[in-house]
Amino acid sequence: TFLRRGAATLATPNLIRWALMFKNLHDQTHQSIQSLAGLVSSTQPTDIHQWDIDTRQLDPFMNQIPPLIGQISQLCPGEHLALYCFEIICPEVNSEEILDVYAQAKADKGRSFARMNNAAQTLYVGSSRSLSRRIREHLGFGFTRTYSMHLAYWAPKLELQLRLHAALYPVDSSPKAIQALEDCLWDSLKPMLGRQGQR
Repeated sequence: TFLRRGAATLATPNLIRWALMFKNLHDQTHQSIQSLAGLVSSTQPTDIHQWDIDTRQLDPFMNQIPPLIGQISQLCPGEHLALYCFEIICPEVNSEEILDVYAQAKADKGRSFARMNNAAQTLYVGSSRSLSRRIREHLGFGFTRTYSMHLAYWAPKLELQLRLHAALYPVDSSPKAIQALEDCLWDSLKPMLGRQGQR
């Protein structure tokens, strides 16, 4: 009764197979969501950290890595899973101004800048298996072709004050659960920069 044929459509085995697939899809989806919910409920952070970042201290031409990277490496050694976000903590800086300055930097094709979204209090949300390496990229001291914020190349002129929040998870945590947690954080904060979902 669920199969409706067009005027020129015959009830071929292939059509019946696809009709059954769509009919059963909601049950399969429900089971998949339940399974994911179980994974998420058992995935808890083992540690939570935060660091304040004064972007005025970021010089893209300095010969040494910012001290923050060493601090993160000490607190988050070895392989791990991390969710992180950059919060803007200087309310005097207008969000639209941030987007304007970022757009100017993004026009420079020498670096791969993260995509722009809408004005928000959160600058970026992401996840990584090496928090120190990923933050190094965001600060502007990583590979030029890695998509990131490259803060040192535009944020100092705005004197941006940022707060980096990070939650660490066991390295054997389910990738699906970590991705679901990141997506939920992204939906909640709606960051100004970056993409939602798995890269």
